[in-house]
Amino acid sequence: MEKQDKTNDLHEDNNCCAVIPGTRVVLTCSGASNLGQIANAMSTRLQHCGMAKMTCLAAVAAGLPKFISNIETADDLLLIDGCKIACGKKVLENAQINKYRYYVVSDMLPALTKEHRYDQVEEEVNRLWQYFTESI
Repeated sequence: MEKQDKTNDLHEDNNCCAVIPGTRVVLTCSGASNLGQIANAMSTRLQHCGMAKMTCLAAVAAGLPKFISNIETADDLLLIDGCKIACGKKVLENAQINKYRYYVVSDMLPALTKEHRYDQVEEEVNRLWQYFTESI
């Protein structure tokens, strides 16, 4: 029996990735450093608390039309990059998406250095939480 490719089914029909019009959507560059992981944890917490709906930045970078149209229908789009390399911002620029609010973890936590240590991610998210939620 031939294995059927379900890739299109996943991004066309999977409700976990659908964005409901009128919602706040958050995209995150979850880079390999502590800063990227802090950005990802912020997005996860925003979704867990019902403050935003996460969607997949990699799918936008891959040019998947359903994901791009989904974020274009959001009333409020947030992008959180971990560092000044700004991978997430470049993805949105390449997709010609210009209307979003932009946050960079390294700007919000300037004393924090970019490294491959993850033992303080939750502590740093807790430090950012009040500032971040008040700004959105």
